[in-house]
Amino acid sequence: MDDYKIEVLSNPFGTIYNPISIFQLIRNALEKSMDFDETIEVQGVNYHWQAHSEVSAINKKDLLSSLDHQLKLTHAQLKKTDWIIITFGSAFVYRLIQSGKIVANCHKVPKSEFTKELLSVMEITTAFKSLLETLKASDIQANILLTVSPVRHIKDGLTENNLSKSVLIQAVQELVSTNEHVHYFPAYEIMIDELRDYRFYKEDLVHPNDQAINYIWHQLVSSYFDSESQKFIEDWSKLQKAINHKPFHPETAQHQQFIRSTIDKLKAFNYQVNVSSEITQLEQQLISSQSET
Repeated sequence: MDDYKIEVLSNPFGTIYNPISIFQLIRNALEKSMDFDETIEVQGVNYHWQAHSEVSAINKKDLLSSLDHQLKLTHAQLKKTDWIIITFGSAFVYRLIQSGKIVANCHKVPKSEFTKELLSVMEITTAFKSLLETLKASDIQANILLTVSPVRHIKDGLTENNLSKSVLIQAVQELVSTNEHVHYFPAYEIMIDELRDYRFYKEDLVHPNDQAINYIWHQLVSSYFDSESQKFIEDWSKLQKAINHKPFHPETAQHQQFIRSTIDKLKAFNYQVNVSSEITQLEQQLISSQSET
């Protein structure tokens, strides 16, 4: 979506896999508050139990400052957003024995520090209803689009992964059927059923490759974008290819004219989206008449 100039805030606390932690982070952002005592230092690096490992810092003060910034950023985005897209990755959770709380990431702490549990459908739906109440109290009327990640969590085991996905899908179906503004996009089913051949996977045979991602993206666009937006995405896709074109001989008159033509097309997009950075990028590739002489 970001590639197509859609205003998004993606994974402000890093990739989070289980529904309970996702809901908690959204509530934290709405309330602009977080338990800053839930930090841990591992091999000289500070982490927070409710954020991904990529949200970390050598200095604890810097970590807390970063988390506070992300809370405020997410709060502001939630206040103005039209859609909240939530992807469930796994129904398995890890509960810290010391505190009894579910963590978003284990940060490579030994397994002996946690108990592993499979969430029930009721636990997920109950936590989601609590999130809806918080959204309503915050006067947020956004639609919520739920998806289930097609990425296999093979570390849990194939049987356990299928069990986990089935719990997530069942929970999603219940949430969609009981909430008017909650929708489901079947990314999981598209990947597993329509793109079931391994040629649609990366070499690890776990993650979708670019071809699969593009296919699922276009299915999403055709399902949830209006005709005007679809036309923009189609036109912008063509311009992206022109912007990213790498010629063998950029100094030729033919390519220089190609750049000027692409800049003119970009300027026509200025009334819809900000393309100043793309125009600047191309203008830097232009060779002046004096240099050509």
